[in-house]
Amino acid sequence: LIGEKIDKIYAEIIKRAQNGGGIPSKFPTLNDFVTYEKGELVIFSAKRKVGKSVLLANEAIHKARSGINVLYLDSEMSTLGWTERILAMLSQVSIRKIKSQKFDSKEEEEKVLQAIETLKQLPLVHINNPAWTVDTMEATIKKWDSKIGIDLVIMDYIKAPDTDDAYVELGKITNFLKNKVAGAMDLSVIAAAQSNRGGDTGESYRIEQYCSTLIKIVEKTPDEIRRDGIECGKYKLFVSLNRNGKSHGEIDNDYIDINFFGEIMTMQEAKQHICPELPI
Repeated sequence: LIGEKIDKIYAEIIKRAQNGGGIPSKFPTLNDFVTYEKGELVIFSAKRKVGKSVLLANEAIHKARSGINVLYLDSEMSTLGWTERILAMLSQVSIRKIKSQKFDSKEEEEKVLQAIETLKQLPLVHINNPAWTVDTMEATIKKWDSKIGIDLVIMDYIKAPDTDDAYVELGKITNFLKNKVAGAMDLSVIAAAQSNRGGDTGESYRIEQYCSTLIKIVEKTPDEIRRDGIECGKYKLFVSLNRNGKSHGEIDNDYIDINFFGEIMTMQEAKQHICPELPI
């Protein structure tokens, strides 16, 4: 009976709240909507080249620097290429300069070397596999969980194989991340998914069916940038579906303002715009 378990369950609720609830996002305003809780799958959706991987990498570093053990499963980028991005983010030196090893000053080079020393201390694992399957993901997660104890799994990004059964396979992967990894393994999971030109997540029914929260990363229109002000950034986060809290209203005016600095691979919360009053 639930009545026989309620005291123990509520004690767990109190304990979780005292520990700050779930793992907080790097973006303070997003925490008003969702945190990364054990048993939950949070998905960030965006069109190509709009910043999915940069956002996930920023979250990975933010968590690892807080002492949270992070496993980053990457289907797109080699560990070398990903590390170049991370070094740019940590040092705030252009990724172009890191790639070419041509720095404007000794100070810039020292910042990169310091970023390397920082990375050596972080509880962060990056694994690249262009052809992740449910089986290879499960084996990798279990391996590293037994080695260091994983708190957060980041999947960059959810994609199905190019087959006639892609729709079914996408559902299997999303279901696996939500129910097997987040649920059965009791881990927090963040993932990215690619949206189409219209801004909808590919095969969105399968994604929405299993995820706990779906957040869209969207580049603002020129009109929105002018209306909000340049200090409010050129990108926005829109919580479109949330089973664990509130969602945003209209994507044209209700969202979280974000700055995206591509040269240094950094995403951060910008000054928040004043949401215009909607007509009655």
